[in-house]
Amino acid sequence: MGRSHDLLTLFRLARLHWRAAMRKQFRRVRTPSGCIFSLFGTILIVGWLGLMMFGPGMGSADLGPIDAAVEGVDLRLFYAQLFLAAFGFLSVMGALNAKGLYLPKAEVHALLSAPISTPDLVRYRLLVDCGKTALSAVVFAALFWGRLPTPGYGVFGILLALFVITITSRVISLALGNTNLRIGRLLRGRALGRAGFLIGILVWALMMGLFVSTDIRVELFGGEESISERVQAMAQHPVLVALLLPLRPFAELVVAETAPEFLTWLAVDVALLVLVFELCARSAGEIREATMTTSEELAKRIGAMRKGQSSLFAMGRADRKGKRLRRFPRVFGEGRTGTVAWARCVGITRFSLTTTLIGLVVVGFVVMISMQIDGGAKKQILGSSAMITALGTMYLGATMRFDFRSSLSRMESIKSWPIPAGRLFFATVLPQALLMTLLLLVGVLVRIPLREVFHPILLPCLLLIPGIVYAWVSLDNAVFLFFPVKFIPGQDGAVHHIGRSLLLIFLRLFLLAIAGGAMGLVILLLGLAVKRFEWDPGIVESAAPWILFIGILGACLLFTFAGGVALRRYDVSRSVS
Repeated sequence: MGRSHDLLTLFRLARLHWRAAMRKQFRRVRTPSGCIFSLFGTILIVGWLGLMMFGPGMGSADLGPIDAAVEGVDLRLFYAQLFLAAFGFLSVMGALNAKGLYLPKAEVHALLSAPISTPDLVRYRLLVDCGKTALSAVVFAALFWGRLPTPGYGVFGILLALFVITITSRVISLALGNTNLRIGRLLRGRALGRAGFLIGILVWALMMGLFVSTDIRVELFGGEESISERVQAMAQHPVLVALLLPLRPFAELVVAETAPEFLTWLAVDVALLVLVFELCARSAGEIREATMTTSEELAKRIGAMRKGQSSLFAMGRADRKGKRLRRFPRVFGEGRTGTVAWARCVGITRFSLTTTLIGLVVVGFVVMISMQIDGGAKKQILGSSAMITALGTMYLGATMRFDFRSSLSRMESIKSWPIPAGRLFFATVLPQALLMTLLLLVGVLVRIPLREVFHPILLPCLLLIPGIVYAWVSLDNAVFLFFPVKFIPGQDGAVHHIGRSLLLIFLRLFLLAIAGGAMGLVILLLGLAVKRFEWDPGIVESAAPWILFIGILGACLLFTFAGGVALRRYDVSRSVS
């Protein structure tokens, strides 16, 4: 009776949280700006899900070669297991960084001191986590809706599989935080994120070896099998079959086509879900110390991110002192501008290792994609350089935030520095642009020996990359200073913030389109003049890089000026949501 009362109390707490979140949402849409932003966010979400479900190529369940069973191997089943394994791998890697049970800051002390048993507390958090996982299941269901044999059946399989994977990752977190277990005592106080990162790099390398084209794979990895042949061989490999066996019941439900199959595997999967749920709740053990530590650390990180700080700063790493600070050279000079840039470089060297490694992995992934570009040497160099620069700049610019986006809590101090706003903006943005440029140059140059293709057009491409990167980063920071709003995943008002972010993205793209259109117009007019006066056609090809270089340089100066204006008019008393 006591346990039922505890669970009812916890469910009432969850219901009150849900009601409070709904009231906040309705309060946001009462203002004109909130209504507009929420409308744009809703349109974006609904349009995105609709495009995935009913867009081009999604109207039927025809998967080509995946539909057929090849030599007794059902590739549909194998792909379903592979997808679930990928999601499970990401969940397990995340579990390594969260020992024990995570409780929100407003609940952690009250729940840990309340007369509630640990199993009931675990059940409460598992149900909350499964509710959040259901939102992810909506996205995955929309993504695979047109690719499932019977979408109505497959959605249940995806939902139940994600529930079980989420609960399994919590089992690992609880085992790592249980001080009554040997593994919990052994790993007490140890960070496992780096181990998970190294495992992720290994898996990424194996996937790249599988999916690159045949001729490239022969050059890099050896072997002459096509992609379909390699997939069939993998589906029949006994080791991989054994590793994917726990996911077989859920994959069977995902690809079920008839009602008897659906009902049979649905019963099996629900039984497995209940079994794993109760196993996780009853085997929690002593996790209060780990739960307190994990909850406080994550609360500090979230609080720092709301203020615009780096999450690593909140974790205590900013207090490290060592030789790295003293040894970093003054590459930008001894003046005030150089000192600000040097300080930013010091911060990057102290906190950017993991972000830089992840950036290298992403750039490497883009390099592998760019190796599919065929044609002449000039076409390959131009196409690959443009792809690596565009995709790499957008990703690195969004993840590397060693600029004003990570300094909102220190803006009062920054604005008091004795340096003009334009120069301060330039010195703050430049180090991150240089780091991003270095990663992109590595990606562009690495592709050359892999494909054994070279053309003199490579030199202009390399010279344009720093300007493109700085233009993107400076524009991003200038817009951010004009609209200094930072959204944290899981924060209330997600739809509202998505709509606002969408409008700001449109603003960035519009400004970049104006700059690019101006350069394109100049090249077009030059081409028309060459044709009109019958000049040498090679003039356009020779002058185009110089026009682009001058145009990009002008865009950099313009965005730096705009950033200085935004920094000068920035009001430190404004709230940050």
